Amino acid sequence: MAIPFVLGLVIGGGAVYAYNNREKLSKQVKAKSKELKAGLKKGQETLDKVSTSIKSGAKSLTKSIKSGVSSLQQSSTQKSTPTSASKATHAKTTKSTKPKSAKTATKPTKKVAQTTAQPTLITNSSTL
Repeated sequence: MAIPFVLGLVIGGGAVYAYNNREKLSKQVKAKSKELKAGLKKGQETLDKVSTSIKSGAKSLTKSIKSGVSSLQQSSTQKSTPTSASKATHAKTTKSTKPKSAKTATKPTKKVAQTTAQPTLITNSSTL
């Protein structure tokens, strides 16, 4: 029950101290804010340097990827032109393999009905 009372005294004492030392506190706050501004400025400069290096790296990477893709496309177009020998082998492999006569055609197999044996009850007379 005494906790709110004690907490009120602490907060009130802090407010009185801040009011009595407001000039000293304002100087400290201004000094800290100047340090914070300088730190933020350094951070922004570093961020700008890093972002420009990332952008230049990304541009060079994009260029190298594009040149690699174009060289692959050029090499694939050179390889994809069929020669007369490859045309002949392609024609041989694409012929359909149909049976030539009715004798060679396969007949459907007949299904054989399976018989199932009735389960038998095995008893051991010695255990009864």
